[in-house]
Amino acid sequence: MAKRVLIIYRVDEVDISNKGVIKKLNGQAKGFVANGWEADTIRISAGEILLNKTPIKKISKSKFGSVLFEFFQSIGKEVDLTKYDMLYIRYGLSFAGFISFLRRSKENNSKLKILLEFATFPYSEEWTGAKGLIVKKVDGHYRKKLSKNVDHVIHLGDEKEILGMPCINSENGIELTDIKVRKKQNDSNKVNLIAVGKWQFWHGLDRLIRGLSESERKEEVSLVVVGEGPENQVLEKLVTEKGLSDQVDFVGNRVGTQLDDLFDNADLGIGTLGMHRKGITIDSSLKHREYASRGLPFILCAKDKDFLEKEEFVKYYEETDSAIEIKSLIEYAKKTRKIDPDKIRTFANKNLSWEAKISKILDGVY
Repeated sequence: MAKRVLIIYRVDEVDISNKGVIKKLNGQAKGFVANGWEADTIRISAGEILLNKTPIKKISKSKFGSVLFEFFQSIGKEVDLTKYDMLYIRYGLSFAGFISFLRRSKENNSKLKILLEFATFPYSEEWTGAKGLIVKKVDGHYRKKLSKNVDHVIHLGDEKEILGMPCINSENGIELTDIKVRKKQNDSNKVNLIAVGKWQFWHGLDRLIRGLSESERKEEVSLVVVGEGPENQVLEKLVTEKGLSDQVDFVGNRVGTQLDDLFDNADLGIGTLGMHRKGITIDSSLKHREYASRGLPFILCAKDKDFLEKEEFVKYYEETDSAIEIKSLIEYAKKTRKIDPDKIRTFANKNLSWEAKISKILDGVY
């Protein structure tokens, strides 16, 4: 009989800014299936907790803000966890209800393996202000209890252990089947850049914008910014202040053919440029994987183990807050126009699939 995993993401799929994370959830499920497992998923959808596509708990709008506290309690009550061999949980924060959920899950199922995936570690710099102080205090107290019931942590870094839990080092994968390879359309002298993300300060897009403002060749470059996030207002204000509104276009969230068209016209993707701002030296951003899957060369800063500097479609910049030097970017973009997008896609098929990433994780557990 095949082993069975329950993949748990406390993420609302209706929020289009979570599109990339939900694609990751679905890709991981397919990766487990490709490795001979049965896989179920849990997510949030417009105020309801879904087991696969079936609602198991409705959360009223008045209570939606407290979903952090109700989410795992509801799963424990509504889902038979004894039929699973593994819980694979995208880690958010530690709090009393989460620790209780882990403990009870283990008590009721002696065969159960519990894996926590840390998107980033350390993550304390992501929380700022008065709310951040409260969150960090609560999390700091309860996360000390994680190791009693967690078998492995999944993280992209080099750590052998995180918070007293053994670590399996694994980079992000990507589900390639629904991602179209770009069609090269830009034959002009102008370099078209595309940046896709749920924008946060550690993405470092301000470095590129400042680089454009300082460049004598800025008119040779255009930038399309796709996606929404907490940093959008800051970035848009910076573009206005620097007089770059004619060159930088914020288009919001785009999916389907609208997104495909933007990639078809792009010469270069803009990866993550500011991970050092939260103390991270190794990156595994989903945007890098989408660029490669599209057959698009891209730039980045922090080391991404899936993309070595020797790869001709990847260019690294320094991990500092200095402005990105536009002259070298233009030269690189024009140089990489000769690369066949299918060649980059072949690399992605071989190295970035969720089947390969999940296989590596299972080898670490069993």
